This record gives sequence, C-alpha cells and structure tokens, in this order.
Amino acid sequence: MEERKSVGLNMIAGILFAVTAFHSFLNLNLWNINIYSLLSAFFVRSIIVSFFSVAGFVLVAVSLLTKRRDILCCAGFGVLALMRFITGLFFNGADFKLFLEFLGYLSAAAVSFVLVTDYLPDFKEIVKRLCFIPAAFITARTGVTVLTLVFNFLFFRAVAALFWGIVEIGAILLACAWLAYPDGIPIQNFIFGGTFKYESDATQVYETEETQQKNAGGDTQSSAVVSELKEYKKLLDDGIITQEEFDAKKKQILGL
Repeated sequence: MEERKSVGLNMIAGILFAVTAFHSFLNLNLWNINIYSLLSAFFVRSIIVSFFSVAGFVLVAVSLLTKRRDILCCAGFGVLALMRFITGLFFNGADFKLFLEFLGYLSAAAVSFVLVTDYLPDFKEIVKRLCFIPAAFITARTGVTVLTLVFNFLFFRAVAALFWGIVEIGAILLACAWLAYPDGIPIQNFIFGGTFKYESDATQVYETEETQQKNAGGDTQSSAVVSELKEYKKLLDDGIITQEEFDAKKKQILGL
C-alpha cells in the first residue's frame, strides 16, 4: 500500500470561497460611493444585499477552512440563498439566471443542514448521493450567463463569467463533497482494476489488484508456516522428535 500526502477537499473549497468573497467585495465599488448615491434608497438596499452576500461567502469559507461541520456552513449557504431571493424580489424581478443561483444555494443549505445536524438522520444517505445537485444548478446558471453574453457579442465578459463560474462551481461541489464524505470519497477505478480512496484530511491510498494479490499471497504463506510449525510441535510433544531436532526445523522453516 502506497501513501501520498494530499490537501483536503475542505481546504480547496474554502480557498475558492474566500477568493469568490474577495471578488464579490471588489465588485461593490465602494470607492465610487458619494453623497448623492447614499440618498438613493435603491442604491443603499443593493449595497446592503451585496454586503450580506459577501458575508455568506465568508461564513462558508471560514467553516471549510476551520473544518467545522456544523450549522455555520449551513448558515452561510442560507444567507447566500436569501440574498438571491431578495435580489429577485426587489431588484431584478423574474430573472431565470438568478432563480437558478437561488436554487443552487438553497439546495446547498439543505444538503449541509441534513449532513451536519441530526434532525433528519433518515435522509443522510440519500443526500450524500445527491450532493452534486447544488453545483448542477450553478453550472446551469453559468451556462445561461455565458451563452447570453456570447449572443450579445460580449466575448471578454463571457470569458470572465465562465472563469468565475468555474471557480464557484468547484467551490460548491467540493464543499458539498466534503460535507458528505469528510473521511474520504471511495471511487472504483475501472482502468487499473484497483480501488482508489481519496482521504480528504490526510492521505491518498491506492491499491492495485497486483498489490492486493501480493498481500493475499503473504497471508496464505504465513498460514502455511504456522501450520507446519504446529505439526512439528505435535511431533515433539509425542516424543517422536527431540528438542534439538525441533529447534533446527523451526530455524529452517522461519529462515533463521
């Protein structure tokens, strides 16, 4: 068995969420705020919603980076979902992309709630198998956003949207995967016929069929040695061979 050091899923997801939070904070354009903009109720509400969105990303990032599998992560996803709902209700109206984003973070909040609390234990195994659903919603939103920009010939913005969309998809996918499998994700490797297990916190362990057969062969050989020693011990106890003969045979069997 070979062991290799690896970085946990929670660390990668936490870093991606921290980067997303920083990017969202830069988009606030706080340096452009003036006295006239502060007099606009619409502007103030939008800034408050944006601040809470950044706070939601930060909560999730802190939860992942500190390995806290508790309600903090659920709260972060919940804040993000709530801000998308408020944005659609008061600002953007019926926006399909925003609706997909809302469903993504709402489902992430639901996944984390089921997995980190004991209120719905009967649903834990089902939710583990469906932990990719939040990332699927964010993927759909990213696809719609990019296609819309491309059709409007805004290619540079489309590339930027694709990049940040991939960052967000990776963050939410890895976060939900870590919440579902904190001790590692077992994956059957069909190419080499072995079993790969990703240990999210410590190591990666990979065993090929050849290694497994060697281990099995070693166990069989050890059993044969023990069995042979028992036979000679019985001969010694029955007085058929002497102690010296038994000791010599023992050394020969053990290769001493």
